[in-house]
Amino acid sequence: MEKRKIKLARGAKIGPENQPIYGWHEVDAYCKGGLAVHKALKGDRWKWTVTHEASGLALTWIGANTKSDTVANMEKALALNFDWTRGEAEIIAALRESRDLVDALRKIGERY
Repeated sequence: MEKRKIKLARGAKIGPENQPIYGWHEVDAYCKGGLAVHKALKGDRWKWTVTHEASGLALTWIGANTKSDTVANMEKALALNFDWTRGEAEIIAALRESRDLVDALRKIGERY
């Protein structure tokens, strides 16, 4: 994993420039294969989050309260037969169209 800063959208992206309503938030993240693990933003369900790096889309199903659990979940997501390095539009379309992918992510994030 490579540690670097990534930008997360704060609010919905709007307008012709597709910019977030409340601007961008930079976080330190551990990145690999198109996904990133970082501390969750205030108000999130988990203490750590997995985010699709190119889009800033949080994969809330596989977040966790410890960094090690979140990294393990990210590794499982990377092991799926899916290319996480795609751009934002492709990822959102794939998540909408592929029930199998969503189910696999939810399975990774199941809590006992």
